[in-house]
Amino acid sequence: MANQTLLDYIRQNLDQGIDREQIFRALIDAGWSEAEVRGSLEETTVLSTPVSSPSPVVPQEKKGLLSAPQILGQAWSVYRQKIGVLLGVTLLMIILPAISVLLNLLFSKSPSGWYVIVSPLVSLLGLFAQAWGYLSFFVIIRDRQEKVSVFEAYRRTVKKLPAYLWLMILSYFVLIGGFMLLFIPALVLGVSLALAVPIFVTENLRGITVIQKSRVYVKGFWVKVAWRQAFLGCFFMLIILLPVVASFFFDKSPFFIMVTMVFMTVMSFLSASFGAVYTYVLYENLRQARGEVYIGKKIGFVSLALFGFLALLAIVVGIFFLNPTQKISETRSVEMNDRMREIGIDQIQGYLDVYYRDHGAYPDELVSLRDIYEKMILPIPRDPGTGELYDYYSLGDHQDYRLCVRFEIEGYTCYTAKNYSRFSD
Repeated sequence: MANQTLLDYIRQNLDQGIDREQIFRALIDAGWSEAEVRGSLEETTVLSTPVSSPSPVVPQEKKGLLSAPQILGQAWSVYRQKIGVLLGVTLLMIILPAISVLLNLLFSKSPSGWYVIVSPLVSLLGLFAQAWGYLSFFVIIRDRQEKVSVFEAYRRTVKKLPAYLWLMILSYFVLIGGFMLLFIPALVLGVSLALAVPIFVTENLRGITVIQKSRVYVKGFWVKVAWRQAFLGCFFMLIILLPVVASFFFDKSPFFIMVTMVFMTVMSFLSASFGAVYTYVLYENLRQARGEVYIGKKIGFVSLALFGFLALLAIVVGIFFLNPTQKISETRSVEMNDRMREIGIDQIQGYLDVYYRDHGAYPDELVSLRDIYEKMILPIPRDPGTGELYDYYSLGDHQDYRLCVRFEIEGYTCYTAKNYSRFSD
């Protein structure tokens, strides 16, 4: 027999139109056991079904998904209503990143010990502030019927912040897992996860459950949701490109360039807050169009997130331990140094021949070629690795020589005047 208090609570919330999944989550979070909650939900279903002469169930009327311009219009209406508090949060979001940029400009050329510690810390705090601010956008929009200040928006999100950061990490892992499969799966997942943040803020769900429910909402509407997201992106792109178009008709004076930079900066800031409003309006409309939805098994997304985590771990290990980029760079550096050695040896042998024609003998040492090189305004070639002159020995009463170089690939190699023959140790 189920707990009567639990049954009364479930019936009361069902009468208010709250779906069973949300009731289930709220009771679990309150400390009720999963078995007891599921049993009460099932018993509520049985008791609420008449035994005889059942009345026909009249489905609630579902409205279709609004067009992209209609969603844009509704989003603009909400944005104008809450523009003050949204801009306040936006300002707080950019303070720490601005400080980080300022520190880099002031101290990057001569970094001190404290800068090496403080700059990454400020950058990390800046990312944290942006995440917190972005979450606050959705709380402001959710509670738009109330008078929510900037401080109140941050206060209402502070307890949700750890779960939100975990949701973002899971989402990134899922997307990385999709990219590992191919571009198309990643694109499908990217659109399917578009509603994760408004679901997290509104429906009191967490982790993989949020990701799964976002996919369920979008399922069957994927093309429409993708188009509405693309529409917003194109809308902002056209606005940001207005100064570029105007540059074809106006002089590119310093004042015009400054105005263009200010305009593009302001628009990039506004796009974050307005994009949140647009996404929330899209979520509300899609939720109304879909009606009540149920979440299936989570194993698919759990596996994908795990796959993404392992793929990211493999990439990090590859970069820090195997370091293929550095190895490629080192290989190219070795090849380039050996090529410079070959060029230097060819130049020296050419000028040794000139010296021999002028003097009838080869010099005792390479520095004797300095006069010839000074006429060419060139230094005597040196080993690019050590910076030293190449090994040179005069042979056979100055009628031959041995010019030696240590290549990094071929090893120690010597050249002579006779047909530029080569012999290695």
